[in-house]
Amino acid sequence: MTRTALLWIGLVALTVTARQDIRADTPDPGNWSAIAIVQAVEAYASAWRSNDPDAVIAAFTEDFTLSPSGMPFVEGAEAARRFWWPAGAPAARIVDFRIRPVESSEHGSMGYVRGHYELEFEYQGAVTATRGKFLSILERRAGVWKIRHHYWDTLPHDSQP
Repeated sequence: MTRTALLWIGLVALTVTARQDIRADTPDPGNWSAIAIVQAVEAYASAWRSNDPDAVIAAFTEDFTLSPSGMPFVEGAEAARRFWWPAGAPAARIVDFRIRPVESSEHGSMGYVRGHYELEFEYQGAVTATRGKFLSILERRAGVWKIRHHYWDTLPHDSQP
């Protein structure tokens, strides 16, 4: 099978998966832009699964803001690097990170995805599992969707996502 055919099959499979995650009551659930938005957020999760800080940062616009639960805003790439990968701190390794979009929509060059996440990471030999909710606001620049603002909050283990 040619590389182009494999790429096309992968794109169709990813599109079908993303399309299932978009709520039927959102405006125009078959909208390819809404699917592209979900794929942009999945690229962010995939970058974490690969434990690649540069790929994580690349999922965002140049002037992005993070809104970690219960904490001040984190603005821009350098602040995000200090927040997620502090100098001198023991390294954490992402074991798994999955998103489950609940709703997405776009209008012009702006869009959003909201949903749930599950995260497992290893830190100093111990694996921790957490889950929560997220909201990503995206912006399309030069035809590419990137995260402009990302909010997340953890949920208690006994709550239903």
